[in-house]
Amino acid sequence: MRYEVGQIVFLLSRKDTKVFPAQIIEEIISKKMDSENISYIARLPNKEQTEICLDDLAVDVFHDAVTLKKFMIDSAKSAISLVINNASEISSRVFENTIQASHPSDDGESNLAEVDLGGGIKGKLNLNDIPLDLHV
Repeated sequence: MRYEVGQIVFLLSRKDTKVFPAQIIEEIISKKMDSENISYIARLPNKEQTEICLDDLAVDVFHDAVTLKKFMIDSAKSAISLVINNASEISSRVFENTIQASHPSDDGESNLAEVDLGGGIKGKLNLNDIPLDLHV
């Protein structure tokens, strides 16, 4: 990824969910006979205004806050989906006779559940018809 000297970038730590800005203050181009390497020195926003090579940091670098936000939201959604999918898979393996509720559709369909009664027999149940006792 290329940066401009003076550009502000956003750094997302790979170790924890910390984000901090940094300013690119130097571009270093190293040319050899068969290759070229570009590295960048960034100034960190700490009291000492530490200058460090971006390659030495365990971070993902983003050109702007909008791209960073989208990346973080997508990562959070993926993590949430993974946790829920894992729980669903465990539920399917561990609990044999369960009520599996279907999600109501947008057209106002009732909240139906399929009940496994054993022996290959299944029944349907409207979950809205079940009284809930909320006192524990």
